[in-house]
Amino acid sequence: MAGTVAVYAGVGTHAYVNLDDDVYVLRNPWIRQGLGWDTVRWAFTTVYEAYWIPLTWLSLALDVRLFGLVAGAHLLENVALHALDSVLLYALLVGTTGAVGRSAFVAGLFALHPMHVESVAWVSQRKDVLSTLFWLLTTLAYVRYARGPSGARYLLVAVLLALGLLAKPMLVTLPFTLLLLDVWPLGRRERGWARLVAEKLPLLALSLAASAVTLWTQHGAGAVPALTTRGLDDRVATALVNYGLYLGKLAWPADLAVFYPLTPGDAGLAASAALLVLLVSALVVWAGRHTPALLVGWLWFLGTLFPVIGLVQVGGQQVADRYTYVPSIGLFVAVAWGVPLLWERWSRGAARWLPGVAAVGTLLAAAVVARGQVGYWQNSITLFERAVAVTHRNFLAQNNLGEALASAGRRPEAAPHYAEAARIHPGYAPARNNQGITFAEAGRYAEAEQEFRAALSYDPRMAMAESNLATTRARLGDYPDAIAHYERALAIEPSNHLAHEGMADSLVLLGRLDEAIARYREALRWAPDSASARQALVRTLRKAGRDAEADREERSAG
Repeated sequence: MAGTVAVYAGVGTHAYVNLDDDVYVLRNPWIRQGLGWDTVRWAFTTVYEAYWIPLTWLSLALDVRLFGLVAGAHLLENVALHALDSVLLYALLVGTTGAVGRSAFVAGLFALHPMHVESVAWVSQRKDVLSTLFWLLTTLAYVRYARGPSGARYLLVAVLLALGLLAKPMLVTLPFTLLLLDVWPLGRRERGWARLVAEKLPLLALSLAASAVTLWTQHGAGAVPALTTRGLDDRVATALVNYGLYLGKLAWPADLAVFYPLTPGDAGLAASAALLVLLVSALVVWAGRHTPALLVGWLWFLGTLFPVIGLVQVGGQQVADRYTYVPSIGLFVAVAWGVPLLWERWSRGAARWLPGVAAVGTLLAAAVVARGQVGYWQNSITLFERAVAVTHRNFLAQNNLGEALASAGRRPEAAPHYAEAARIHPGYAPARNNQGITFAEAGRYAEAEQEFRAALSYDPRMAMAESNLATTRARLGDYPDAIAHYERALAIEPSNHLAHEGMADSLVLLGRLDEAIARYREALRWAPDSASARQALVRTLRKAGRDAEADREERSAG
């Protein structure tokens, strides 16, 4: 815990980043209002941003209720959850194996590994640290059940698994890991495989239900089209390459970035990755005859990564550091139990202290690298400058760096990054939308309209581009068409206060004052602090002869 605090203490001064944090928290009216019954109802009944993760939403809303919109406070809670996860992992391992040193190494590497920085130093990844808390609690409850089976103890296992799935569907592979633990360290194989598998069926049913919900909610994010349009060979090749990439980055965590662009399939790279996986698997099977921890750890790594390995592609990333948060545990276990065994065989009993010294050195090195990685998460500019520096053809990093520079008032520096993002990936809607904004700010409305329409051709449900197109049409004097586009934007995102305000502005210019007043009020419902909407509402009320209402609005603003 001390090591975790030392590595992550700096996040208390960090800001939100403009990848998911803006959508999950800053522009999410349900989270912004803090925890309440309306938010609870929304969390359980709404698919938001292609996710149904009600427990994570409630956790973020509770933070807003307690700390407001202070990113550092939310991140420090992530740190606390990560530290707790590390301690629970230690408790699980030492309680089932009795191996204090090896358990401490695994938990320490989990706490300090640089690839886990993404799950901790990013507000939006609350779902990682929170769901893993329930993963470990579920596993601890299962250990208790395995040592003294009872209906009540099994029910507790199922309830904790369900709670974890409500935080993030990554727990769908948890029943598989419980079966692995039956082999080692619980040693329950004498009960028979049929009985052990049957014992997991109710838990598997929960996992299958969560998987079905996830596939349904992710349909809009491209998961199902990827499954049907990409060939099986291509998807298998991507999965093999990704396993190799994850192994490499966990072993040597250099040049880490928040986003790694998906690269075209490479048959030679896939063959090399397949060979690597086969060689490691052969070594593990050979050594696993004497040390089952090796085989269990390796299968844990392969199995828990399987849902996110690329067979079903969601998003444009090749791999993601956050996806290793739970799978890495298996690899760390394999190393902690396997390296001493191999060293003892190769060294013939000499220098038995060397693996322990190597373990301490590894933890210290991991802590130093992780602390440096935490620094890149200070804000959006530092985060995406790093991503641009260590990756190639990173359209998302270029675009988001441009957005961060523009938000910091450095608009002339932003435009080249938008252009580079669009050059790398002409079909990337956010970059085309941002190029449109740049043209509109320069008064080049015809060019801006082309960019907004291009963005919508690639992503018809991009409410921001629809709203920006509406504003451009208003600037060109076509107010009825502008209103139609604002209506489309609001059909996609009813909480878009800028679309409500822009639509009201167009209604005023058409002389439809009562409708405009209603729209300004709707904008203020979603953004009560919007000074522009409040001032426009007061002006329109006076223009409509409703001075008493205008006076009340001015007093309420004051």
